[in-house]
Amino acid sequence: MTLANDSIIVSPGVGATVATHLLSGKEHQAVVLAGPDGHIIGSTEKYKLFQQPRVTTAAATDFFDLFNAVGSGKKVRVWGIYPILQVTAANALFAFHFIALVTSAVGTGGTAHTYKSATVPLTAGSVDITPFVTANAALPVQITARSLPTGGATVAYHMFDFFLFMEELNNHQLMQYQNLVPILGTREADSLDLVEGEGMKIRQITATASTGASIGFLVVFDLV
Repeated sequence: MTLANDSIIVSPGVGATVATHLLSGKEHQAVVLAGPDGHIIGSTEKYKLFQQPRVTTAAATDFFDLFNAVGSGKKVRVWGIYPILQVTAANALFAFHFIALVTSAVGTGGTAHTYKSATVPLTAGSVDITPFVTANAALPVQITARSLPTGGATVAYHMFDFFLFMEELNNHQLMQYQNLVPILGTREADSLDLVEGEGMKIRQITATASTGASIGFLVVFDLV
């Protein structure tokens, strides 16, 4: 990722060289845009967390947690949370209730995430993290995830609830195209920022004994 430099004073014939672009016979100043963190837009290292869909059978189950431990030197900005629904049998199920939560401790138990897994397909319920660009720096060891944590992942505060419908005649199986991160103001999406010592998790509230209804998640984030 790239940080923007300090501002410069531009005087004709004096000072630093400013990039221009010729258009219709005139030179126009060429610029790059920086975000509120000072990084040039488009230069941050982007990653995705993917949880292979799993059968939802137990209430009060934590699907996964993503945690940014102290010492990472990074802030995790979550730009997208996308549910992945899989319907493999005829169902007429009620809406599953989930909660997105911010955590203050790393999860324990369950299964730790893999990084750039070559296993195809992933084991049901497992979590893998992959960079969008192969040349990205390796993920800091302090940034971790796990599926089905059984301890830790202490709740710091509530973010939002959401409901998923697992009925085979319902088009909600295309929910992987719907970002659950709330849209604020006029921006297309705002990030959920996790500073060092913070994380997030998804908890299932309701239960079902039905087979043929599996759910996973795709989480898109970058590091600043």
